[in-house]
Amino acid sequence: LDQIGPMVGYVAGDSNPFTDPNDDFVTVLYTNTGVNVEMKVSLQGGPDGTRHSDVTHQLKITNTGVGPLDFHLFQYMDFDLMATAVDEYVEIFTDSGTGLPDEVLQTDGNWTVSEVVVPDASHGQVGYFAQLINLMQDGDPTTLNDDFGPLTNGDLEYALQWDIVIPEGGTFILSKDILITPEPGTLMLGLIGLLGLGLARRRR
Repeated sequence: LDQIGPMVGYVAGDSNPFTDPNDDFVTVLYTNTGVNVEMKVSLQGGPDGTRHSDVTHQLKITNTGVGPLDFHLFQYMDFDLMATAVDEYVEIFTDSGTGLPDEVLQTDGNWTVSEVVVPDASHGQVGYFAQLINLMQDGDPTTLNDDFGPLTNGDLEYALQWDIVIPEGGTFILSKDILITPEPGTLMLGLIGLLGLGLARRRR
């Protein structure tokens, strides 16, 4: 998101003071000429010792310019489950109605990461590190190739892409929910990224 422009707003707070007095959400605002992107990330944890958790991302992209905004948002995920880079399985699933990506499942042993996105993504791709992160950072136009897998036994990664046209004065809202359900142990989160790029700069 920092490729859009500088972060101009930051708020952190506690959304569940009844069970945990610590901060569990952060909201940030990135802005540039013609566009504002507001993102809220929230963490909800299970009881102590269970290591169950749920992470939500909510993004609101507002076209503050003149005319329609051709906008492309990329999400990159690299989870290192079981405290190792090598995981067992990753696969992207599609909406039966649209045929577009809307769910991702990654596993290693008894650890599971399940992600659901609304609305459906335009494209998705699974890969072995560092194929996808290099693809999205090389400065060339990028369209994910819709290889949904499954892939197994490696340093697994996945990415989703939304191609949207936002009318003048309009907004696009994206909701993502990531449920992590391990047995007791250690979970290491690798690189989690969201990249938003306007004006079709990275799209083929």
